[in-house]
Amino acid sequence: MDEQKKVRVMLNQQSNNNRHSHDLEKILTPKKKKKGLGGLSNQKGSSVKILRAVILAIVLGSLFGFSMMYFFADISGDQQPPTATPVDSNEEQEEETNEDNEGAETTALEIELPTTEVVQLGMFSTEENAVEFQDELAHLPSVITDDEEYYYLLTSLLPTDQSKDLAVEFLESEGLEKNEDYLVKSWSFTNVEIEETDEVNTWLMEGQDIIHSDDLSDEWLAQSEEWLSQVPSSFENNPYLHQANVIVNRLEQDDESSFVLGQQTLLLCFYLFFDSI
Repeated sequence: MDEQKKVRVMLNQQSNNNRHSHDLEKILTPKKKKKGLGGLSNQKGSSVKILRAVILAIVLGSLFGFSMMYFFADISGDQQPPTATPVDSNEEQEEETNEDNEGAETTALEIELPTTEVVQLGMFSTEENAVEFQDELAHLPSVITDDEEYYYLLTSLLPTDQSKDLAVEFLESEGLEKNEDYLVKSWSFTNVEIEETDEVNTWLMEGQDIIHSDDLSDEWLAQSEEWLSQVPSSFENNPYLHQANVIVNRLEQDDESSFVLGQQTLLLCFYLFFDSI
């Protein structure tokens, strides 16, 4: 065989050997998946599944958390003590009085209060100013009243000319001048129309006898003290009865010259009390 044939035969044999080795390698060696659209799709699918699982877990956790918060809040709300509501003392007293009068028979009562004269020591825009001036005139028995616009400092009810002369004489002896330091003026009172229990009406009628008395004697003063000591609970906080008690205590210490003025001022307190009910 010539050299050219030998070379051709050797080349063909090598080519056949390489082909068999290459085919066997394809069978035994697994093929690698190409990173193409299929790979991205699988990755996206896995990511979506994970995201859905996370969202579902968050939603379920939130629902469970809110449910537990509502449940425990409802329990704690049931266990809270009731809140106390402040009650005004005056309202409480009125309720107690109404409860006491519930079922009790009531009757109407009318008391007439005539227009008469009084001594006015001052007129003020505020109660504080009236009280301050009252303190300055502490040597004179007096009482404060108002008409929803002004506060008046008054002393001595003057139902008769004699009571008027006595009051003016005493005030001048104290250095006060009429129409400059004090005024004598007419004062109107409202007639009383009230419906109360028989017990209260009995007490009020005793007071009616006191205010219509013509003689302000020691006996009248003793009767007034006794009447003030039996004030019904519905009138315990009346300011005019409070001022009346102050004057009664003062009368025990006043000298004879101011005693008459104190009695007349006590009578004025009684008139103002009946006018206020």
